[in-house]
Amino acid sequence: MKPLFIGNTEGLPISTEQSRKLMQTFGSMPWMMPHTPDSPHPVHSAMNFGETDFPVQAIEVKLRNGTVLRPKNEEILKKDGWFRKIGDPKFDDIQDVIDNHYFDDNYIEKQVFQPWTPPKSIDAIICAYGVNSPTEVGYKYREHPSIEGMYEEEDVIINDNGYISSKSGEEVLPHNRRHPSRKSGDGTVPYFSLSWCHSWLGSDTVNITKIPATRTYDKDDVEKFNNVNLLNPAERFAIESTPGKFHTFYKRHWIEESRVTHIQKAMRREVWEIDGLSHRDSVTDPQVMHMIRSALRKATENGKMVAQMRMKSLMQTKEEIERSGALYDDLLDSFVEEGAKWSIDDPPQDDNECYWDYGEARCAWQRYCSFQYQFGDLHLSQSCRLRPKPLDKNDPRLHKDSIAHNVTFNVTDTGSESFRKGTDTAMLTTLALMATTMNALLGKINNGEVDSHVRKSIEEITNTVDDLQKN
Repeated sequence: MKPLFIGNTEGLPISTEQSRKLMQTFGSMPWMMPHTPDSPHPVHSAMNFGETDFPVQAIEVKLRNGTVLRPKNEEILKKDGWFRKIGDPKFDDIQDVIDNHYFDDNYIEKQVFQPWTPPKSIDAIICAYGVNSPTEVGYKYREHPSIEGMYEEEDVIINDNGYISSKSGEEVLPHNRRHPSRKSGDGTVPYFSLSWCHSWLGSDTVNITKIPATRTYDKDDVEKFNNVNLLNPAERFAIESTPGKFHTFYKRHWIEESRVTHIQKAMRREVWEIDGLSHRDSVTDPQVMHMIRSALRKATENGKMVAQMRMKSLMQTKEEIERSGALYDDLLDSFVEEGAKWSIDDPPQDDNECYWDYGEARCAWQRYCSFQYQFGDLHLSQSCRLRPKPLDKNDPRLHKDSIAHNVTFNVTDTGSESFRKGTDTAMLTTLALMATTMNALLGKINNGEVDSHVRKSIEEITNTVDDLQKN
């Protein structure tokens, strides 16, 4: 909020007013505003003493006419919302960003408001951040008495190691919400936001390790607690209320076995809360970097060991197969006629078993899986997810136009009739798909779903495709 109302140069050679104008046009700015998830996570709530919203009201603005605007935190990010109520044209830019790119974007479709969840098939995730540094969590501004469109800072609410007070030192929270083990953020990001990582642990029962927040310590100083229920305030308080400053590590490790290959792999989710680590130092602090390097080195060593064990098992299996003579049976014709046995008897059971087939340019297991992009997916396979209900085997969506699989090509004779037939079929199929795509895009333009400035390019491509099809 501070950059929007009074500016923040961040050390750049610009004026505060220039920085303010710049920040009001940044597309990422609304991402850093208070926002409460539609579905609070119980573990995240437990780490914040049952609270499902930021501990204090983030913003208050006193206008020149005496009106005081005190929006609830969930009211800040609304379409045509709170920034327009201020009545200052300078806030139109940031409200336009919220309206056009957070609510009306047909591609994102409000997914930016959904809390990030770990993508599937990632074996290890470590979320590390600093805690218990003085962190600003709320602001009070007043409109300048004489300069139009300018604001002055009246007060700042600071969370310092769980003690939430105004700039004058006055306690803000009522007595029933003053918890001695409450934590503050990393000097930039409030703890309420940082602690969302606890929702990634995947369980409310974890192991906790604490080490003194000092550069040196003895092995006897390390405290370990197993099977701690984070939803039990008494259990958590007994661990977190230990006198002194500690780095706290919340860990959940488990073994997962592939349903198809039956090969085991280790899965881990960890949250590291480093006492006194500031936001700016989170990737330069020597102790934190040492811990991260150690974790990566250990993960690499374990990965190599498991890979070697798998290779040994595969070599043993290979020898057994060769001795059996099964490799010499001519089973190909009957195999392809019957169809892939596992596609009938062993279909995908969860999203992890759906993947992108680059040869077919669509998700594999089309009867069971489909392309369902969700915000945060990092590659195509992550967007392949189980259908709510398998398609009927005669569903036309399963029959994608392609070169017939029963055509035999003579690859040593590119002039053969079968080769030309296959090549022509592939070309016509590609052109037909391109034409369909272009026509669909033109339809979206006519419906106002696609920016009109791309119309010319699409029309040129469409004309080229038409010419190729005719020839």
